[in-house]
Amino acid sequence: MVTMDDLHALAQELIKDGMKVFTLPESFLTLEGTVQAIDQNPPHFGGNEEDTRIFIQAFMNCGYLPLTAKMEDFDVCYVFGIEAHNSRLPGQPLKTAAEIIIQYEEAQKISNFPLNRDSEHIHFVLIPSKSSNDEQDQYNELVNSGTVFSRQKRILFLKGINEDSTATESLFAALKFAISREATDIHIEPDPALGEELAGDDAGNHHKIGGRIRYRIDGQLISKHSLSPTIIKKIVAVIKGMANLELADHRFPQDGRITFGEEEIAKFPILAQYDLRVSILPTIHGEKAELRLLRKQAIAFRLNECGFTPDILGRINRKIAEPRGMFLVTGPTGSGKTTTLYAALRQLNNGRSNITTIEDPVEIVLPGISQTQIDQKINLGFPQILRAALRQDPDIIMIGEIRDEETAVIAARAAITGHLVISTLHVSSSLEAILRLQGLGVPGVYVASSLLAVLAQRLVRRLCPNCFKFYNGRDDLKCLWGQDLFDNDIQLRQAVPDRHCGTCGGLGYAKRMLLAEMYVPGPGEKEMMSLGRVDAAGYYKSAIARGFEPLPYAAMRAIISGQTTIEEVLRSAVTEDEFLRDGPLIAPIIKVHLTKSRP
Repeated sequence: MVTMDDLHALAQELIKDGMKVFTLPESFLTLEGTVQAIDQNPPHFGGNEEDTRIFIQAFMNCGYLPLTAKMEDFDVCYVFGIEAHNSRLPGQPLKTAAEIIIQYEEAQKISNFPLNRDSEHIHFVLIPSKSSNDEQDQYNELVNSGTVFSRQKRILFLKGINEDSTATESLFAALKFAISREATDIHIEPDPALGEELAGDDAGNHHKIGGRIRYRIDGQLISKHSLSPTIIKKIVAVIKGMANLELADHRFPQDGRITFGEEEIAKFPILAQYDLRVSILPTIHGEKAELRLLRKQAIAFRLNECGFTPDILGRINRKIAEPRGMFLVTGPTGSGKTTTLYAALRQLNNGRSNITTIEDPVEIVLPGISQTQIDQKINLGFPQILRAALRQDPDIIMIGEIRDEETAVIAARAAITGHLVISTLHVSSSLEAILRLQGLGVPGVYVASSLLAVLAQRLVRRLCPNCFKFYNGRDDLKCLWGQDLFDNDIQLRQAVPDRHCGTCGGLGYAKRMLLAEMYVPGPGEKEMMSLGRVDAAGYYKSAIARGFEPLPYAAMRAIISGQTTIEEVLRSAVTEDEFLRDGPLIAPIIKVHLTKSRP
């Protein structure tokens, strides 16, 4: 089997030769993945379907699968998807970059169709080898059945989300799409406001729209499927049934979990890697379902694989290695706090420590760790479980979130009396954790004695390496900081989405990166805490004087180095007000350090 590493190595060779290369996502290394690629890049060879079929079949007989054609200056420029293996010689190693390139003269001989030479670069889509006869026959069937040429047939092949599908088929099609795009959440929403339009398909059938399915991909909701109110209602009913929720109850919110059985996994093996957390919410238009995809082995990494800078990573490792104290992670929902906590627990789980967690809910089961889930229905909340856990001789306690006075005070006392407590707080910066703990009623002397460190983090989308342009960003940076930090022009990057891009799918961004700040209280701040001072500016000024580097600094470093953009940082990480507030204090370190990060 061709591995992704093999494909990427080959792709890199082609890229070095000046060619633009697309590789299919790992979850699409299948026949369905090929149909998906064809659907994204439909072929337009010849004058009719029969010509196209003959054209494609000729290439397939020689081990090549052409996927698309593009227009340049009114000339047709053919673009070929080429198999990484030679399908006529199963089991042979990958072709080299030189061997995989198909020359125009060769293409003309194979196809018997006139081809126009592209004076620029040839584009490739690499697909995996299909060495068995059965699989090769399946590829032939795609051509002979017309699946390659008809969008409607491709939708039916993929069991796409449409009115002709059953609710169960539509749900699993949505799951397959979400997994393929590495979405974290699926939102299934009734929305009569969409009912003014009619959705049509290739066969001319029209269906009333009254809802949609949206996916959270790289932290952003993207709408991909529009559905009728009827199919939305049926999908929600299927979800409630799979999650063992009350089907007849449409008045109250319901929460549950779906663990896939053997039958579902047999049809879609990828589901063996996932569970779903289910939330049903009544709305004025009907019930809305939200599905959180929980990958069973998503936390198979340690802190050094989370994306922290070496400096911050070193300080985290030192602090969580201490025998007692409170280590907090802050940030908004979706900033990766729970992932950081799980990675820390995995690192601390050495078999010599008694580790207990209190969670809402338990998202990932960690072997060797005692995990308890709160249940407010029976008045089993964080404080009640925390008291019980302290009687279990724990060394390390993880609290999913400190959200009330009772939990905060008990956690601080536990940290003082010989336990390592790690938890999260919903505040926007690390230093605000001090004020939040004080606001929750924790005495200042407890805060000063217990607080080891506070980590604040955000996730921002990385700029797609194929979809950007350079521009002079000096004025934009001046607006952000309220002053000119640089003595001359500075080249920044801006997203220019390309819907044909195989890396980002036309979003302009691909994957996410971590931005973080880490605050370790100094003697001056601890004295202020002990005195109960509620002085955000005072804490901040003292920390900056000791070399504290806040989130705006980390964000600006990522912008100047070309990893992300100003627009993305403002959207999901740091506000304009925060840049302007921090500018006067951190301008000196910006000038000294960040100019070294220019691309």
